Amino acid sequence: MSSETAASSFKAWPIHASLCYAVAKRGFLIADPRLLIPDPRSPTPAIMHLPDHYLDPTTCAATALISGAAVVYAVRKLRTESPERLQMLAAVSAAIFAAQMVNFPIAAGTSGHVIGGTLAAILLGPSTGLLAITLVLAVQALVFGDGGIAALGANILNMGIIGALGGGYIYDRNRVLFSKLNDRVGIPLAAAMAASTTVLIAALACSLEMAIAGKFSLNDVLGSMLGVHSLIALSEGLLTAGVVGLIYQLSPLMIADTRANRITTGHGLPVALPADSSTPPVARDKRWTLFAVAVGIAIFLSPLASPSPDGLESVIEPLAGHVEPLSLLPIDSLLSDYEIPGIASPILATALAGLLGTLMVALLGRSLNRVQRGMAIKARVPSQP
Repeated sequence: MSSETAASSFKAWPIHASLCYAVAKRGFLIADPRLLIPDPRSPTPAIMHLPDHYLDPTTCAATALISGAAVVYAVRKLRTESPERLQMLAAVSAAIFAAQMVNFPIAAGTSGHVIGGTLAAILLGPSTGLLAITLVLAVQALVFGDGGIAALGANILNMGIIGALGGGYIYDRNRVLFSKLNDRVGIPLAAAMAASTTVLIAALACSLEMAIAGKFSLNDVLGSMLGVHSLIALSEGLLTAGVVGLIYQLSPLMIADTRANRITTGHGLPVALPADSSTPPVARDKRWTLFAVAVGIAIFLSPLASPSPDGLESVIEPLAGHVEPLSLLPIDSLLSDYEIPGIASPILATALAGLLGTLMVALLGRSLNRVQRGMAIKARVPSQP
């Protein structure tokens, strides 16, 4: 690899980071001053996703149609996916659910959380990654009241379609850009840029959805949303790069080539895999390790999450006084605020809720795996004349 190639490849990430910093600086300059004041509230987990009352019925219906079509496409595509690769769906979905519970501080009085869409696309492929994010968001909305039920389509659009489908596409383009780098460098770098870019695009989409719904002016929310989420984007990029890099070091075959069901040799060269074994046994065994990590995060790290409002909530709170906080679908969640009722200890209640949610997402992922098996068997059975 020539020195010119290495230099040109590494120029992209500092430029991307500088852009995020510039947007963040501008965003905080126009954001409400209260965003810089430490949050004095009790340590109740912050709402992380769009609630119903930030949108109107028309916007909810439109985003539901878009997301529904994408999810149907992803489910239909299961019949062509590798069964071995899909065995990781439950573990990856559970890990993303647990990781999203851990809000981390990004500025005084503001927190952020990972999306995980790009990571899901890298490990599972874009369409299956979309299904993993959909499972996570559905459990969060229906069971824990995190994100509105009517707004579920918008949240899937922002974090699933943009995060997984978009993240997978951007990751592929970045892999071409860094194709002359050793995979130990090129893969994490491509993952970092894809993950951080999708966070900014999702923040833009969220701002447009609220503006189209007529709830907030685009001028009031766009700059602040991009500002706060540029810091979250940098965090998401670094975390994704770290996780992908670690997985590649431990088990390179777990990293999917999302373009053609291929893996890489470690030298930037794609190698086709047999149709029935895109994930060899050494990679398949790692799913139990990944699931154990998800359970550990849910039990031990989720109670330590920052209680400060996340990026969306911190931007909207100062502007939301005129918005009626009512759900478009009057359905109460079972375990609001990620706590088990009747347990005196908030730490224990949150840990148990996190464990329960992680197990639920894993079981749903396992169910999708069984659906895929049934579709594959049906496709192999010749039709009767």
